[in-house]
Amino acid sequence: MFPSTKNTDWQLYAETLIERLKKNPDLKLFEGKYPGPLRGGRQKEEAKSPSFIAALNAIEEKAFAPLHVDGDDHSDADDLFVDEEAPNNHALPSRALSLAIRLAQTFGDDASFDRKCLGQGKLAVLTCTDPIDIDSLYRLIAVTLVPSNCPVTIEPSHFTGFSSELILLFPKNEDGKISDFNFRQFTSNIYAALEQQTPCLIILPTTLTLPGDLLELLPAPIAVSPLSREGMVIHLRESHGVQKDDMSEVEAQLPDDKEMATLPFRSIAVALRNPTASGVAAALKSRAEPRKSKSPTLEEFSVASPALMAARSMVADLMLWRDGKCSWEDMTRSVLLYGPPGTGKSHLARAMGNSAGVSFIQSSLAEWQSAGHLGQFLAAMQQTFAEARSRSPAVLFIDEVDSAGSRFDPDDHGRNYRRQVINGILEQIDLIMRHEGVLLVGACNDPSALDPAILRAGRFDLKLEVPRPGIPELIGMLKRALPDAACEDRLEPLARQAVGLTAAEVDAAIRQARSTARGAGRTFTLNDVRATLNISTKTFPALDQRVALHEVGHAIVAVALQLGEVSRIAITPQGGETYKVVQKNEGLLSDIQAEMTFLLAGRAAEQLMLADVSAGSGGPSGSDLAIATNLALKIDTSTGLGASGPVWHGDTATLMLHDDYQMQRVKRRLEDAQRIAEKILERNRSLLEDMAKVLVSKRELSGPQLEDLLGRVEPERGEGTTLLGQHELHNGRSISKSDGLGDCDGFRSITK
Repeated sequence: MFPSTKNTDWQLYAETLIERLKKNPDLKLFEGKYPGPLRGGRQKEEAKSPSFIAALNAIEEKAFAPLHVDGDDHSDADDLFVDEEAPNNHALPSRALSLAIRLAQTFGDDASFDRKCLGQGKLAVLTCTDPIDIDSLYRLIAVTLVPSNCPVTIEPSHFTGFSSELILLFPKNEDGKISDFNFRQFTSNIYAALEQQTPCLIILPTTLTLPGDLLELLPAPIAVSPLSREGMVIHLRESHGVQKDDMSEVEAQLPDDKEMATLPFRSIAVALRNPTASGVAAALKSRAEPRKSKSPTLEEFSVASPALMAARSMVADLMLWRDGKCSWEDMTRSVLLYGPPGTGKSHLARAMGNSAGVSFIQSSLAEWQSAGHLGQFLAAMQQTFAEARSRSPAVLFIDEVDSAGSRFDPDDHGRNYRRQVINGILEQIDLIMRHEGVLLVGACNDPSALDPAILRAGRFDLKLEVPRPGIPELIGMLKRALPDAACEDRLEPLARQAVGLTAAEVDAAIRQARSTARGAGRTFTLNDVRATLNISTKTFPALDQRVALHEVGHAIVAVALQLGEVSRIAITPQGGETYKVVQKNEGLLSDIQAEMTFLLAGRAAEQLMLADVSAGSGGPSGSDLAIATNLALKIDTSTGLGASGPVWHGDTATLMLHDDYQMQRVKRRLEDAQRIAEKILERNRSLLEDMAKVLVSKRELSGPQLEDLLGRVEPERGEGTTLLGQHELHNGRSISKSDGLGDCDGFRSITK
């Protein structure tokens, strides 16, 4: 979080730390390979004129101090030779100066530092985002924050033999990189320090991931505050001589606190090369601006889908948390977006980052895997999560999460590799969930392929579908592309024809249309979009009628059997879709029979109204017929509700279809299910006809209009009410989808 701009205490403290820093601008502590414990450099401000005897004693003490550099321990004797009234022409190092100000923002005063970090048995963790800051940070703490009468130990050899009053631990690094050896030494030192009663302050870069068992032992970290706008003014007053009368004017030119927090120190250092404060402010402003992407934002989405509403809520909470108005524990911090490729999952995640004005970090399992062998894969994954922690507040987007698979996948090939990958993902998600300031967004096509441990709440709190855009969403996309042709009467016909296309397909068509018009030297128009979408004006009335009857048949039977709310029906260029919300059930035989009836309702509608059926219900393993056949077979082979009684035949159950007796039992069940569906549709024949006509005309039915039409369905009694519990993996969303006759597989229906 950012420091309050109304509290001036930390500003006074910043001035105090800067004055202490001026006495030792190079932050020199000691020399030698194995130095003894060093003393803190913080002096009592009132002790300015020690007696001559005291000064001599101090000099004598200094002469016998172990391996201290003259003048570096800031003893009282040193103060005799410091002219505190003389001007200090020594320019303070920019990194040390900015860190001193940030430490003032973090602690506020000496008493707060002492209370949090000093005292018998005290244990504190101070986190910083950039490992390069570590060296200056620990030296600053020793020189400006730790009292002069408090010895400080930083070497393992000092854990015994000295009655240290503060153990200061940090990982050694080279240009910000921490080697495996230094990491192991760092963790070993922490374990050793935990066994003592000596106060211990651990400096931990957010890019570093400690072992899980060690993290559980440590207290909640204190994050070093980012340099705020007011902090930058104090910096410029010291580095560029800004006068008090000019501070307000300079502050107004600087980026705000949120923008300043996104700037790494190296960007600030380059800006500080400008000779004037106004030049520095302008440079910082320009460096912050590119980070503010203008598109996409959540405001661009016109239709309030569940995924969009959740995204807006999470972003609003993140902004409240950033302003100190919301507890992190009270927020939804993660969401898994699922749906077909190209529906806009990554677009929505990116919009979350842009709308919140925070860092957006994106990666995928494919990107991690490209790093090399398993160890490199896991290292790349850890680096992504560490980057998100270091840049918080942030939105972390992980694509293709379902590529990880499940530890329970029956395929033995690569099982050990898969297990280690999933365990690594679980560990990183758990770490990021404990770190305040990072929203986690995952995306996948098939959540049922994911390991159950990844899906559970606490890792992904929400699981929400991002379906293909409907007519309102398509109109919104066309409006943004063609603001001069934003009349819905002109856009709606094209939007209706585009139903079933993904957001990515429509977006690509718009870009291609712009390019075509630009190449021809003419204005970009709606006709260009229509041409690139390759939507033919030629109609196929017979096919449209069959698809409409098929999909409406699914919807009517779903409502009649009370299997869940139908939210959308559509005719698409690929066929048709029926979306249904799944309800929990008891797993009774009647529930399974009701599910089979729903799956065969499209086929039943074709038979009832057209006196024949197409291949629309069949096709691949996700088709209506495939799913219904598996359900009919499982009644005997794995549910304990059929002829085999309480016997489970396992994954070889489909082989039993080669048995003529078993195949006849399955066939009878399917025929009975279709017969029940036909009876239901016969009782709702006029509604079936009416809805099919409306669907052919509008290409999509949803919202109040669909609710009103389905409100005319009479519910059946005693036919079973819900689907199998296995479909709950898809967060209560069931999709029956039929592909057009032109497809080599015929109609294809998938229930999720």
